[in-house]
Amino acid sequence: MNILQFSKKTPIPTKDGEAIAINQLSEGFNTNNCDLHVFSLVTKKHPKSKQKNLYPKGVTYSFAEIDTTISYFWLLKNLLFSRKPYIAKRFEDYRAEKKLIKLLKAGKFDIVQLEGPFLGNYIPIIRKYSKAKISLRAHNIESKIWKRLAEQTTGLEKIYLKYFMAPRMERFEMKIAKTVDYIVPISKIDEKIFNEHCKSIPTLTIPVSYKIKNYIGDIPKQFNVGFIGGLDWLPNQEGVKWFLKNVWAKFVINNPETFFNLAGRNFPKKYYDLKDTNLYIYGEIASAEEFTLQNSLMIAPIFSGSGMRVKIIEALALGRTVISTSIGAEGINYEDNKNIFIADTAEEWISILNKLSKNKQLLIDTGKAGQDLVKKDHNITKLAADLIDFYTKN
Repeated sequence: MNILQFSKKTPIPTKDGEAIAINQLSEGFNTNNCDLHVFSLVTKKHPKSKQKNLYPKGVTYSFAEIDTTISYFWLLKNLLFSRKPYIAKRFEDYRAEKKLIKLLKAGKFDIVQLEGPFLGNYIPIIRKYSKAKISLRAHNIESKIWKRLAEQTTGLEKIYLKYFMAPRMERFEMKIAKTVDYIVPISKIDEKIFNEHCKSIPTLTIPVSYKIKNYIGDIPKQFNVGFIGGLDWLPNQEGVKWFLKNVWAKFVINNPETFFNLAGRNFPKKYYDLKDTNLYIYGEIASAEEFTLQNSLMIAPIFSGSGMRVKIIEALALGRTVISTSIGAEGINYEDNKNIFIADTAEEWISILNKLSKNKQLLIDTGKAGQDLVKKDHNITKLAADLIDFYTKN
């Protein structure tokens, strides 16, 4: 099968959840002997890597540089004179169009897989220059994220998110979903939402995949709590602020020997002014795996996300225990207190942290159970094979 995988950011280097999800599926396609071409938009925020050794053999990569810088002039113009969400409009670019047309003319693709709805603006071009079927790989329900964010905000920000951003995003997202040939959500929860709006479109849930490492590092002697994620993503910003204020500030008073390690790209400078006890800010790091393994457990205090948190799957694959909110763990077939711990209130978070900080064997057992979950539900080769079979039969 000849596949064009089209993404709004470069999947290499794999420094965030979306990049990991895209790259892992690329590896699965490659393992299943597909002819794969990955075409990615490149922005200042997400530059492509110049390290050739990071790109897997057997996959062709090409890029188009675009400018997605937020302009308040264009934001206001969009608000007044357009019905499209500005966040999606930013990814329309004539340079990407020219490169895409060239690729479509040169390659006889069976499938063009869009990595998210923001690339839906390019569907007319794909239809015009290719006979390939189009698949929407939905990493989340974008409008769901904005609705949840609106619930957490106040004032003008709440008005904008609730009455402009979220409704526009929902209309745009579902309009795109109705024009593709396949929908591939990342979770059963998202699949149900798509089915309510797009009943006639063949749909298959393919969760995030991840490769299990043969070697898993020992849990550190000192109890360390870790968080890693893009801090330019609002749900992460919101969750970290909440955790520091409502959980960590209280927990560390009675546990002065514990440390909270915080890492993530595009770290807002204002975070560096934090005075929280035993907080270490790493900013962007070279290896997410090395960072994860230096912690006793990883956290996902997410209150307004959607889809599936790739960083949770990554931590579980590395044998690390995870504490998450219910929303953070959505889409994962977990068992609370067995392969993950769920906490939605500050009191629940503190209670679980107290229990785990005093029981290293529980960390080991939960980490092993989490790794078994990834082996069962998130196998790269099998999930890619299931998707290829779905494309072939539909």
